[in-house]
Amino acid sequence: MREIGQDINVAKEKVKRLLKVPANIKIRSARGKTETVSGYVSALFPAIFTITFEDETTKTFSYADVLTGNVIFLKPSAK
Repeated sequence: MREIGQDINVAKEKVKRLLKVPANIKIRSARGKTETVSGYVSALFPAIFTITFEDETTKTFSYADVLTGNVIFLKPSAK
């Protein structure tokens, strides 16, 4: 469920600021499964964005995933 008062432009700006910035990303998927991965936003498009993970695989998400909390960007942990 999305937060009240946010629109798709807010999500686009948030993702745009994170372009090529390393981050931990929490991804919620079907049946309540959640995974936290390390990676970065590698490409932006009008309706979607692409995340590249540490193992060089990529996955595509919509900006609506950010609004609904299915994709959450976390600060990278110190190593």
